[in-house]
Amino acid sequence: MNIRISRGLGVVAVLYFTANFSAQKTTNDTLPKEQKIEEVVMIGYGTQKKSNVTGAISSIKASDIDDVPAGRPEQILQGRAAGVSVISNSGQPGSTATIRVRGITSFGAGSNDPLWVVDGIVVDNIGWLNQSDIEGMEILKDGASAAIYGVSAAKGVVLITTKKGAKGRLNLSYNGFFGVGSASKKLDLLNASQYGMIMNEANMNDGKPATFSNPSALGNGTDWQKQIFNSAQRSSHEFSISGGSDKSTFYTSFGYYDQQGIVLRDISNYKRINGRINSTHKVFDFLTIGQTFAYTHTKSQGINENNEFGGPLSSAINLDPTTPVVVTNGIANQPFPSDYNSPNIVRDPNGNPYGISHFVNKEMTNPLAFRQTQLGRYKWTDDLVANIFADLKIYKHLSFKSSVNGKLSYWGNQAFTPVSYLSPASKNDFNNLFRETQKKFEWSTENTFTYQNKFGEHSLNVLLGQGYYEYNISSGQNTTYKNLPTNDWQEASFNFEIPQSDRATNAWDGKETHKTSYFARVVYDYANRYLFTGTIRRDGSSKFGSNNHWGNFPAMSLGWNVSNEEFWPQNNVVNSFKLRGGYGVLGNDAIDDFQFANFLVPGSNYTFGDDIIHIGYAPSTLENPNLKWERTSQFNIAADLKIFKNFDLSVDVYRKKSTDILRRIDLPGYLGLINNPFRNIGDMNNDGVEVSLGYKKNWGGFWVFSEW
Repeated sequence: MNIRISRGLGVVAVLYFTANFSAQKTTNDTLPKEQKIEEVVMIGYGTQKKSNVTGAISSIKASDIDDVPAGRPEQILQGRAAGVSVISNSGQPGSTATIRVRGITSFGAGSNDPLWVVDGIVVDNIGWLNQSDIEGMEILKDGASAAIYGVSAAKGVVLITTKKGAKGRLNLSYNGFFGVGSASKKLDLLNASQYGMIMNEANMNDGKPATFSNPSALGNGTDWQKQIFNSAQRSSHEFSISGGSDKSTFYTSFGYYDQQGIVLRDISNYKRINGRINSTHKVFDFLTIGQTFAYTHTKSQGINENNEFGGPLSSAINLDPTTPVVVTNGIANQPFPSDYNSPNIVRDPNGNPYGISHFVNKEMTNPLAFRQTQLGRYKWTDDLVANIFADLKIYKHLSFKSSVNGKLSYWGNQAFTPVSYLSPASKNDFNNLFRETQKKFEWSTENTFTYQNKFGEHSLNVLLGQGYYEYNISSGQNTTYKNLPTNDWQEASFNFEIPQSDRATNAWDGKETHKTSYFARVVYDYANRYLFTGTIRRDGSSKFGSNNHWGNFPAMSLGWNVSNEEFWPQNNVVNSFKLRGGYGVLGNDAIDDFQFANFLVPGSNYTFGDDIIHIGYAPSTLENPNLKWERTSQFNIAADLKIFKNFDLSVDVYRKKSTDILRRIDLPGYLGLINNPFRNIGDMNNDGVEVSLGYKKNWGGFWVFSEW
């Protein structure tokens, strides 16, 4: 068992626990160095020796991330791959991160997040994934390596492989940590006396009388930052058991993650429960079947953290320090008792009203009173991600693999809004209970033939594949009950009998889209010296009209392992040296569905010669059968070196150009369109240089890894 204590930025301490137990006796590694397995990386629908990779691929292994206390799995990419930026969207527990692979690719169609592929399953996010289940991650950064994913790959591709069982042993593993965090710094703001002096000075400069007769008597007043910030606990517990025999292997895991927010933790928190089962079964010598299955449930509460207009953080730095947190000496004794005239003012558990500022209101409110109005609000998700596959060995060098993949998601939220008065601009005269539920199912099937052979000094790998993908099979509904006979969130329920006029329900169905793909790849090398990879993918999407249903996305890359040449002198400075370069064309179809077509949609109601409202229909947008994919072409040249036996240096230079960028154009309102149409109207260049330096050293059985 290993126990480590780590301290990061701010006031935060994390205690790690890891334990591994094996039912198999450990044996010494007696293989000679030349027989040891060389590191391989995922390249999409297959693997390749790292030394023969010709594309720009960054690789992250489980050993690199086991000790990273990340709240979400995408955050473990931070600082571990050149050209990949990871920026947390906020400090809110469970908040997502913005991922960019080699910068921004498009400014019109969808986000710039990369394509996520987990065990061959294309998913829209990886927030459901348990970090300890990850065996490895590969980031396909250039056009040559990502082209195998065609129209979805312009913004980069992240391949994730989860852990599998191994034959001959039973392993039980636990990985966990516990941490306590708090705000590392607060803003230096005025106390009540200083605020009174400034207010008086401002009034006198404006020719008005002083507001405060004796500012020095106000003292320090209320420190609103102190009122909202608190210590916050964070913990993670992850268990796994794996093993197998010559015929079957399995890996199963369970994880629990709990994080409190450092701002008003009772309305700012995040919990995640997840489980996984992976297995493979060798039915015959020529047939292997297997499956992966993962389930994740999350529940979260959040504050309005990134908004200058309202919310606890904004209120804490804008409210005046002369306003009390709670009025304990009677409303009549307040300087401005009329501020508390409303019968709906929010009170603490003792019946005392929360303070209301006379000088700062609008959207700024007492954050502790605001907290009372947010209790009982939450969001939740349930994600089930699974696939089944069969791998058929047709003969020695030829195999066929078929897989069916799917993701089923349920999510929603519930909120009770009580009758309340926080300020003249922030009040609710009627309570309501709101609940929304949504679901979405997406599935795909992929079939590939792989031919792999080595004859003499020549090595050849050929891939032929086909895929079919269904997206956005979705629906949702929400319900609102108003004027409930209780103002307590714990008592609020849809079981109350209320008039139909106080009930509202909405429901909707999503627009289904589909894609069909054909792809091929040839990987060739001669004597591990001269390397070639060629890829082509043809995608057809229902998002585009008949003129541009299909798009072709080719790529090619070359490599030269210079250090494998006979003329290369063996030395202790540059141990290996490889040159590589490639060019590829990728696509992007991340626009709303059926934007090439013009539909008549309801909602444009009207009157005509009378006071009767008639149901009206209007064009959704302008028809454009020539609407087509965005295309991103990327050129990459690079050098990979191993120096002084323990240092790995990679330098990549790239140019990325996006053309036919999809973007809405502004049209005058008198045309009567519901939405402005998409057009292929832009292009953009993105150039860059990536430098990655890694260090790996074994000292007496202890490995040391570092990367810059």
